[in-house]
Amino acid sequence: MKILQWILRFIIPFVVLYTLGYLVPGFSALTVSWITFLAALITLSEWVVNKIFGERISRVGEVLIDFLIAAVIIATVTLAIEGGNVPLWGALLAAAIIAVLDMILLKSREQKPVINQE
Repeated sequence: MKILQWILRFIIPFVVLYTLGYLVPGFSALTVSWITFLAALITLSEWVVNKIFGERISRVGEVLIDFLIAAVIIATVTLAIEGGNVPLWGALLAAAIIAVLDMILLKSREQKPVINQE
């Protein structure tokens, strides 16, 4: 995947977590450095999964994996932050928004035209 797509994959969780910090209780304990760490960890995990599975997963499978990765990382890492009691529904909401935005903004699987060779 191109470097610009991976930068966008980093920016999406960062903006979502930063925005939810104002809306969801528990996210307000996330400082910019923690949000940067979470966004980098989510992006790195997605990269590892992409390297392992490559083209073998469908687009829907990729979105599901992105959702699960983001949910698990947000829920577990925020437990280590003092005062960061992010509710499970908040972590799932953030993960769903990240996965949907990834699906809409990033088209990693380009549709190849089918050439009918008769």
